[in-house]
Amino acid sequence: MTSIAPQPADPPRIVVVGSCMLDLIAQVDVAPERGETVLGQRLDTQPGGKGFNQAIAAARLGCSVEFVSRLGDDAHGPLFLKDLDLDGVGRAHVSVDPSQGTGMSLIVVDVAGENSIVATPRANDALSPAHIAEAGAVLSQADALLLSFEVPLDALAAAAVLAGPQTLVCLNAAPAIPIPDNLAARTDVLIVNEIEATELTAIAVDNVDSAQRAALSLRAGRGLCRGWAARPRSLVRGRRRRLHRCR
Repeated sequence: MTSIAPQPADPPRIVVVGSCMLDLIAQVDVAPERGETVLGQRLDTQPGGKGFNQAIAAARLGCSVEFVSRLGDDAHGPLFLKDLDLDGVGRAHVSVDPSQGTGMSLIVVDVAGENSIVATPRANDALSPAHIAEAGAVLSQADALLLSFEVPLDALAAAAVLAGPQTLVCLNAAPAIPIPDNLAARTDVLIVNEIEATELTAIAVDNVDSAQRAALSLRAGRGLCRGWAARPRSLVRGRRRRLHRCR
């Protein structure tokens, strides 16, 4: 009897709506205090931004990735397109703004690995609901949608609305700002660090217990919006959704 080998599952379809930021990374022994000047050990320049990093990471895990973003009309934009192509990330919806430069981030990293970031959006601020609408077909078919706060809120909300009912919507709420009703109501997974959780909940997050209390507060919707608690999968002990395993 001839056995039939199982067919490999199709890779997960991921759409990332987010930023492209050229990262200027200064390595220092100790980060400067206010008004202080310190000498850096090295300076690196590389393509980054929360959205760009998410798209590259998902592609390297074997997912099928489409990226929706906005670049400036400058010498930096082609660096991002080259890296997206190298990792097989779809960029049909990465557009160029003729009047803005590519976003840039100034990053200071100390010897302990702690960092401080100043992100200047530039062309990212020009990503609009109209650009999102052009990606409606891929958004409606996505298994997961990754969003972050380095692009305008109205663009993120438009993406969440166009996502299909099967789409797991993940929101990286950084930098921390109040989450609008229409976006929170469609968010399944909220991603924050201890600083962002503290800002959103007014609970000082400095250990596991305070992190759990902040997570429960976020899930209940305190400090976010009325619609948050209506999505029980949002954060803590929510019903799990299963996606295909990435290769």
